[in-house]
Amino acid sequence: MRKSTHLKLCLLLPIIIPVILLLAGTEIGGILSLSLFVGGPVYLPFCIALLIWSREKTEAQIINAAWKAPIIFTATINILYLLIFLYQVIIQDTYEIGNAISGMILFSLVSLLLGYIYVGIAMLTMRVIFSKTKSSSNLV
Repeated sequence: MRKSTHLKLCLLLPIIIPVILLLAGTEIGGILSLSLFVGGPVYLPFCIALLIWSREKTEAQIINAAWKAPIIFTATINILYLLIFLYQVIIQDTYEIGNAISGMILFSLVSLLLGYIYVGIAMLTMRVIFSKTKSSSNLV
C-alpha cells in the first residue's frame, strides 16, 4: 500500500471511529456520533470531492491537503450554518444574532479540533505503518 492510498482510506476515520465507539457503548462514542449526524451530511460530499481531487496528486500534495482539510471543511460547514441562520431570520424570524455567533464559534472549534485529531491519527498511523515497512524491507 502506498502512503497516498493510506491517506485516502483515512478519510473514512470520521465515519468509522464514531460508529465503532458508539457500538462499544462508550460515552465519547455518543458525543462523536453527534458530530457524525451534524457534520456527516456535509462531510460525505467533502470526502468524495477530496477523493476525486486526489486521484492524480502526489503523496506530498495529498499530505499537504490533509493538513489544510479541517480548515476548508470548517469554512464549508460554517457557510452552511450561516445559510441556515439566514433562513431562520428571513423566513421564520426566530433567531438571535448572539446565538448564531456563539453557535458558529462552538461549531468551528469542535470541527477544527476533531478534524486535526483525525488528521493526526492518519499521519501517525502512516508514519508507524511505513516506518515498519521500510525497516523490514531493509532486512531483506
